[in-house]
Amino acid sequence: MKLSPGDERALRYQRVIDSGEAPGDEASLCYLTTVLNVRRDRWPEAGREAAKRLALEPNDWLARCILARIALADRNLEEARTHLDLLPDPAKVGEKLPEPVKTALQARERLNQLVSLDGFEPNTPFKEATQFLGEKFGLTLIHDKPALAHVVA
Repeated sequence: MKLSPGDERALRYQRVIDSGEAPGDEASLCYLTTVLNVRRDRWPEAGREAAKRLALEPNDWLARCILARIALADRNLEEARTHLDLLPDPAKVGEKLPEPVKTALQARERLNQLVSLDGFEPNTPFKEATQFLGEKFGLTLIHDKPALAHVVA
């Protein structure tokens, strides 16, 4: 599509991008505005756009996860649980899963694997133990020092 000044389609898309609000009958634009609003840290607007997207695409993972996150932030556990319970089976969705969801599912699968270790020597430093586990199992383990302060000396 060649753009020219005053091109109504281009101007319409620019208005959608600028406002962060899509018409409720275009699933792809609702997806775009949902993502844009998340990136702009405008969660209520992202929720509005995610709800529009779900009206058109009820199996959309991203929209369901965004609405669940908003519900959790509002301490509405029942609503969050409802959205998460309505997530479609990832095996049936396949290629339509957003890349971050695929990555999260792969990480969950890896973390759910049982492992067997002989153990660590007494007094092995926590950082050394986690580095070993990260290397052995191909994981990146990030130390949240404030969160671990009361657990690890």
